[in-house]
Amino acid sequence: MLATPYKNEPAVDGIWFHGQAEWACLEGIEELLVGYIRDTYAKWKDGTLVQNIDGIETAQKYTWEACAKKIKEVL
Repeated sequence: MLATPYKNEPAVDGIWFHGQAEWACLEGIEELLVGYIRDTYAKWKDGTLVQNIDGIETAQKYTWEACAKKIKEVL
């Protein structure tokens, strides 16, 4: 992770999480995260962003279409 949260907080989203678990508190590191996003966008825009080719190839194997085909094979 690019930014290390300094504490956790109860996980509450009103749908799935109702405080039974915790997640990272992002309070206080918002500007750091915005800086990382801006830097990544600038690198993408000027072509200097290093891409994780292995990660992209792996992600292409696990598309919704590939998942649906696998489920159809099993059923």
